[in-house]
Amino acid sequence: MLSEVILLFLFLILVQTPQLSATQMRADFDELIHHIDTFAVHKDLNAIRLGINYDRAFGQLREEISDDTSLCEFVALLERATHWVQDAHCGFMDYEYLSAYGKYQAKVNFDTHETYQEVMAIESLCAKPERKLKLPICYIDGAYYFYATFEHRGETIQAGTRIQSYNGQPVEQFISEHLDTVWPVRWQKGTPYFEGFYGAGPSTFTLNGIAFSLDESSGISNQGLREVRFLSQHEPKVEVWQDTQTLYIGLPFMDMDQAKSIVKQIKKIKRMGPFTKIIIDIRGNPGGNDMAWRTVLAQLLPKPVRFEINLKYKFNPENLAYYHGQGQAREEIAILGNQAYWTQEHQQAEIQPKRGSLRHAGPIYVLQDEWVFSSAVNLANFCSNSPQLISAGWSNDFVGGLQDEPIFRKLKNSGLVVRVEPMLDFTGVKTIDDLSHSQIELKIPKSLAGYEIRARYDGDIYSQTFLTQHDPAIRAILNHTE
Repeated sequence: MLSEVILLFLFLILVQTPQLSATQMRADFDELIHHIDTFAVHKDLNAIRLGINYDRAFGQLREEISDDTSLCEFVALLERATHWVQDAHCGFMDYEYLSAYGKYQAKVNFDTHETYQEVMAIESLCAKPERKLKLPICYIDGAYYFYATFEHRGETIQAGTRIQSYNGQPVEQFISEHLDTVWPVRWQKGTPYFEGFYGAGPSTFTLNGIAFSLDESSGISNQGLREVRFLSQHEPKVEVWQDTQTLYIGLPFMDMDQAKSIVKQIKKIKRMGPFTKIIIDIRGNPGGNDMAWRTVLAQLLPKPVRFEINLKYKFNPENLAYYHGQGQAREEIAILGNQAYWTQEHQQAEIQPKRGSLRHAGPIYVLQDEWVFSSAVNLANFCSNSPQLISAGWSNDFVGGLQDEPIFRKLKNSGLVVRVEPMLDFTGVKTIDDLSHSQIELKIPKSLAGYEIRARYDGDIYSQTFLTQHDPAIRAILNHTE
């Protein structure tokens, strides 16, 4: 009986999996590039910042398509095309995401009744092997290090070991030559970098001449180390640390339900104030809805905070038609090589304190690390609008600022669904580096010890005990005087 079910499942996959000719593959590839050209603002940015010649890069990928190209090879080729854009919001979405959230997304050529059967079938046919290897690597001051000691094939690799080479070449060289596979890169002082670079190359490789395999459990995997990345916080939290009269707020995700939960908890502890400091900890927060952090801030602020909005989109007929922007003025953006854009919104706005706000008079710190993205970075960047708000920690080294909904497109022949980010936040932007929108006021130096203690701690790294006794970033804020 079980074998019959398996055979039926395989039959359904084969029936629903598109069989594409080389002509159809090229048509889908061209449709993808058209979507990128129409909406993807990061293409213009990275043509300047990373020096990418997109006509050549996309042209070379298209030439790889032939009558011998398999469907799975074609899918990998399409992914490489999106990686060239170097934006975490640009890529193909999986069936699990689309089946749950696809109907809510902004889309150009399909409706809310789409079932994404081709996506499911292609995923099943082209399933990628799970990579077991996870190495404790961090990037500090322009160099890669192992931040924790671990055993590997009978050899002890010490914490603090600097990684000088990958497969015999400098890591920086490998990344710059493989921007179609190393994704998404961060950007610091003119250099692209990515801590997980080793996962973008062959399954077997060397670091400093030491052999590794992506298919073996080593590093974090076999040493009982915690991997501290996105979503490192597990639940929203509001605590009063009475010994310092500090109000601590943990915000794991920019979600309105989490924001409402935090507001309820703030109201319950209001009588325990006034507080000397407030810390909003957004480390590991991958983003979500800007209204979440605005809702929390409105429960804390003593007075309105005004801010500017200057949002720009690519200027072309399809883009203008989609956003009903016909008649908008064409602007040539000098820092983007005079590419044509239009401004959707350039105005002043403000966040008003809610009735019953704490009306906190002291400093409010927003603590971030490199594992924040999207609207989480927007909160940290918002701090520049008020001397009371202090961004703390370190930059994620991605492009930041306000963002619009990514634009989804279904490719005609394969049925695959791609999304791109259509907007850049030009608020306060004078140079290309300003597009990061990540100005940290209280810079807390990264340290190998800071990485290792969070990875090795046997307990909740967001507990009051760990935060107040072991966390270097929290200690720096508690010790900070304006």
